[in-house]
Amino acid sequence: MNELLSASTTAIINATLAWLIGASLFSLSTAHLSNAVLWNWRKKMRLGTMVAALILPVALVLNLAARSASANDVHLWAIMTDPKLVLEFAAGSSSGQVVYIRLLMACFGAVCLGGAWFWDRSAPWRLTHIIALAVGVISGVIGPLGGHVAGDEATRWLVPIHIAHILAMATWLGGLPGWVGLVICTSQTPSSPLQRDVLAALRSFSKLATACMAIIITSGVALASAWIKSQGDLIGTTYGWLLCAKICILMAVLLLANRVRKRLLSGHNRQGHKLGLGVPVARWVVAELALGGVILGLAGTLAQTTPAVHDQPVWILPFRIALSATWPVWPTMWVFPIATGVACLSLLTGFARWASLSRARRALLAAAGLLAAGVAAWAASVPAYPETYRRSTSPYLTVSIAQGAKNYRENCTACHGPGGQGDGPLAKSLPKPPANLSQPHTALHTGGDLYWWIKNGIPESGMPPFGDMFDEQSIWDTANFLRVFSQGFEARVLSPLIAPNGPWLGAPDFYFERSDGSPGELKDFRHAANVLIAVFPAASGSTSARVKQLVMAQRTLAASGIQLILVTPHKLPNLPNTIVQVNDDAAQVIESYAFLSRTLANKGRSNELNMSRSYVEFLIDRFGFVRGRWIPEEDRDGWQNLVKLKQISKTLFDEPEIRGSPDAHIH
Repeated sequence: MNELLSASTTAIINATLAWLIGASLFSLSTAHLSNAVLWNWRKKMRLGTMVAALILPVALVLNLAARSASANDVHLWAIMTDPKLVLEFAAGSSSGQVVYIRLLMACFGAVCLGGAWFWDRSAPWRLTHIIALAVGVISGVIGPLGGHVAGDEATRWLVPIHIAHILAMATWLGGLPGWVGLVICTSQTPSSPLQRDVLAALRSFSKLATACMAIIITSGVALASAWIKSQGDLIGTTYGWLLCAKICILMAVLLLANRVRKRLLSGHNRQGHKLGLGVPVARWVVAELALGGVILGLAGTLAQTTPAVHDQPVWILPFRIALSATWPVWPTMWVFPIATGVACLSLLTGFARWASLSRARRALLAAAGLLAAGVAAWAASVPAYPETYRRSTSPYLTVSIAQGAKNYRENCTACHGPGGQGDGPLAKSLPKPPANLSQPHTALHTGGDLYWWIKNGIPESGMPPFGDMFDEQSIWDTANFLRVFSQGFEARVLSPLIAPNGPWLGAPDFYFERSDGSPGELKDFRHAANVLIAVFPAASGSTSARVKQLVMAQRTLAASGIQLILVTPHKLPNLPNTIVQVNDDAAQVIESYAFLSRTLANKGRSNELNMSRSYVEFLIDRFGFVRGRWIPEEDRDGWQNLVKLKQISKTLFDEPEIRGSPDAHIH
């Protein structure tokens, strides 16, 4: 009930803002039309503005009450009987404060409009629309400050775009009622000069509406990109479905608008045809207005719906488009570019020559484009499952990876083998050979794919389900292990020399305790410093010498933007407070990062799951990616000379943020 009232009042608020902004702009743009025939139309427009100004504060009050009820998790009636809850919400939350400020502005605007109305009901219609326009614009600018975009620091930069989206929508949609009324009002007048002037005004509004629609589309794409990160977000969530519905209706609006432009504002009317031809066309504008109202309703519902990136997608199709997984495989590398080219050619031809084509050729062109698009989608598709885009509830932590490795050793080695090569003792007894988990294709599957297979098994290959044995946490732990295990074979290309501008391997996160006892984690250093992780299970002569060298140089390393982290089971005494030690959870970190220590010369034994290294150093850039690795037992020089390490750190600091920081969860 609360959500329904909140969504409906949001739609009403947007509709009243559309009238205050769009209708007022349209009325003011026709101020040069002074014919007495327009008096009745201006009177109705002014009355509509007054009604909208009175509806706005009422809708804001109800919206504030609904939001307060949702925030306090109480029924709306409890809010009505205890207004204190509303005041607390209005004062204690950013969204409540925004609604409250908009309410005060709406009340002030209504008072000003009422004063103008009673001051003189006939003369100052311009003053009415100017006040209404000011109230609408200010409220439209304030509104997004309490929305989804403003509530997330990562998307706060989109607030101006959201404001532009709302103002453009209001200008376009709010002008349509005045458009229809003006056409009907002047359609039967015999005054040719008036009809020409009105037609010129309609053409001007058409140009403005076209510009507004361009802003609506571009800003809408930018806003959607903040909440839609994958196919699963778009098709597998309530937010995504609402957005798809909004897009489909907007496409219908564009078709109607194009039809209106051709029928009413075409060159025929410029040759002196009467505006009476516009009355039937006005019905199309009414339909456009009705669809715009549906869009407002969907927008209001979207504002109260959990954004897709914060929801759990449920995939409904048996396939998904994954070009990165299918590109190296026949027939994608040949079929996809050809089919895509045909589809694009059909689309461009349609845009360029649609009006000059016969119906048969239009149908043929559309069929060819759709068929080519379908073939391209088929070529780039892979099987998918209901959980394909499921979001992990277990962070990509070394403690999770270590637990996942334990789950694998206890439950999976019989088929997949002790080294994950698909050569376990039971492998030959299965209908299909078990997957070789070391191959790169494992990394191309989504985390949700792994979750589905582990939970439900793969009956056709003989893999049993583990859903009854593992809880959700254990399943995601195993998926995290499979990710780092597969990436370890891809990471064999790592060396002390970094690949400039080439981040790709996210570093597993881990917790530690600072010298003052406060907790910390690896990602705390993002955007602040590059991190050098020295991993050594046991101290030896050469290891101790290297650690001593790093400790003595910690000040110069810090000056070069390098944070030193030592991972060892044995606590090292008398270290500077700026150096981080990982001791209690060292075993988990050592095991997890050992998966990333395979090299081109040594990828490990096929009967062992992990590598055994006495000492490894990893360099993590300030965005959270593993960029370099030094294994002294295979490369004596490496970063032995710290000058090289400092130069590399400087190079990394000179790089911009090429990719966003790796997510905390597997995808």
